[in-house]
This record gives sequence, structure tokens and C-alpha cells, in this order.
Amino acid sequence: MDYVRRTYDGEQIDTSRSSWITGAEYFEANGHGYLILGMNGKDYTFEGVPPDVWEGFKAAPSLGGYYNANIRGRYGFAL
Repeated sequence: MDYVRRTYDGEQIDTSRSSWITGAEYFEANGHGYLILGMNGKDYTFEGVPPDVWEGFKAAPSLGGYYNANIRGRYGFAL
């Protein structure tokens, strides 16, 4: 996580509209990227997330709903 934050340019969004996603950052890396989500007090890093998934996440009326439908179980992750 620290490596990703030091190595790539990133973007953060305000997640206050979500009751359980407490942070969201995206770092593009060669056409795909790293998505760091704060959930339930822990940060998770998802690898290989395309920019269009990040754009959809940012625009979603429900961040948790978008996460469950489009991110959860689709990308490798680490704590």
C-alpha cells in the first residue's frame, strides 16, 4: 500500500455518503490500477482495476452497491 502511494499518481474521493466505505483512492498504472478502499477500519488494496471501474465507482449513487456489484470478488486484494 505504501509502495503504491509512493510510486503512482493517485486520486481520492469523499466517501462520506457511504456508511461503511471510509476512504477511496485510485492509482493508475499502465492502463490498470490500484484501488485502495477503507472498509470497516481496514485498508484493502485491489490490483488490476481498470480506470472505467474507478470512474463508475466515483459516479455511483451507492458506493457500497457499486463495490458489491463491480469490484468485490473480481480483483486480487491484500490488506
